[in-house]
Formats: sequence, structure tokens, C-alpha cells
Amino acid sequence: MVHNIAALGGDGIGPEVVREGLKVLAAVAETAGFEYQVEEYPYGTDHYLETGVILPDGMMDTFRKDFEAILLARSATPAWRWG
Repeated sequence: MVHNIAALGGDGIGPEVVREGLKVLAAVAETAGFEYQVEEYPYGTDHYLETGVILPDGMMDTFRKDFEAILLARSATPAWRWG
């Protein structure tokens, strides 16, 4: 069985955190003997500011249906203004 993982690096240091997390995942998979594949997504504050869309319609359903896990990093920057 191949485990499907969505990776959302988000913003700020998020992409670096996800990149390091994927290195750990690779080491664990090799040691424990399981397979996985990762699909990366651009969603985060920068994406929202560029497109006006936080997540496309139906994306949460896709995550639930197609992935066993989501590796989610920071997804806010000083550019984000709450309220």
C-alpha cells in the first residue's frame, strides 16, 4: 500500500519546515519499510493574496478522499490582516 500525503508548505518558514519534515518522513519510511507519495499544494496566505481563494471549492473533500495525511506548515504572514 502506498500512503498518499498532501503537503502544504504555506508561507514564511513553512516551506522549509515541510521540506525538513519530508526528509524525516523519507528516513522513517526507509527504516519502517512503507511507501508513500507526496503531492504538494501552494495554499497559504501568499496564494490567498494572489488569487483571493483560500482553498478551491471541493479541496477539503479531495484531501479527505485522496490522502491519509496532510503535512501542514505555517500559513500566515504579517501580510495577513485579521479583521
